[in-house]
Amino acid sequence: PLPGKWLAGHRRARLTVGVAGTLPLLPALDRLLEYPHGCVEQTTSRAFPLLALAELARASHPEGDAPRDTVGACIDRVLSMQNSDGGLSTWPGGGKSYPYGSAYAAHFLLEARRFGRVVPDRELTALLDYLEGRLRSRHPDAYTARVLALGGRAVVPFVERLAEEAKRAEDVANLAAAYLLAGDRSRADAMLAKAGDPWAAPTE
Repeated sequence: PLPGKWLAGHRRARLTVGVAGTLPLLPALDRLLEYPHGCVEQTTSRAFPLLALAELARASHPEGDAPRDTVGACIDRVLSMQNSDGGLSTWPGGGKSYPYGSAYAAHFLLEARRFGRVVPDRELTALLDYLEGRLRSRHPDAYTARVLALGGRAVVPFVERLAEEAKRAEDVANLAAAYLLAGDRSRADAMLAKAGDPWAAPTE
């Protein structure tokens, strides 16, 4: 018991004690579970960390399976935004597919499947088909290429084309990741070497 006496009207506090270095993450985990907003990006951003924090989530919520239920609900929520072209709209019933949100959510769904969560084949395939169509169109982007590589799609020709013009560090990193996922480590290393260190101090 804590020393001293509680006084009426004082606020209640909870003290968590343990040896795990992940304890500072618990408040953030609780906020993720209680996050009230739900567009495609918000839903994905809410669920993505829970995949990596599954063990911490189970340890911090031994009385139930809230984290796993939350991820499952987020998968259903994301897929409720799917349109007839396979892409995802910003909100359920939005009608118009949102390219970046579709790629971001596809990334989450692929990782969720890798972590053993159930993701319907038909809906995921339709989403990847939509993204591949975008990649083949006049609107290719490095992140979409990376996500499609994660999904097992053949993207190397598109990555090669994008690599010729990639300048932003984020694009270079995504294209290097796409090469690596496609099994080409040498070109992945070459992409990163070409980019250099974006955090390096400028030299005279």
